[in-house]
Amino acid sequence: MKNKILIISIIIVLVIAITLIFFLFIKKDKPLEDPKKDLEINLKQMGEQYYNSFYKGLVGSGNVNILEAYVELGIKVNINGLEVFYESDEEALNNLKSFSDCDKVETRVIIYPKAPFGESDYSVDTTIECGT
Repeated sequence: MKNKILIISIIIVLVIAITLIFFLFIKKDKPLEDPKKDLEINLKQMGEQYYNSFYKGLVGSGNVNILEAYVELGIKVNINGLEVFYESDEEALNNLKSFSDCDKVETRVIIYPKAPFGESDYSVDTTIECGT
């Protein structure tokens, strides 16, 4: 009886050990984060905020139709432009520091307004040119 309990205990310990080792190796194979994807997400969010501010200015001045010129071309804002736009926003400027290895002219957000040019009628693409 004691031999059966000992054998069962050893099997349980081995199964737990093998499971732990398996999960540790799987976790090591997967990268914890994708830095380029994080940059893309940050850049898109900043572009959306930029466009929302830009859009509200156009609505206030009654010039929403000017967006028609940018449907295919897009509104291109590079890192330098975002730094100027966010100059009074310390958190946003800190986010822009994550682009320090990137080309500040070629790394940009491109905002494509879409008819009927409502506040949420747009899409955002990014171009990221970084040394990493």
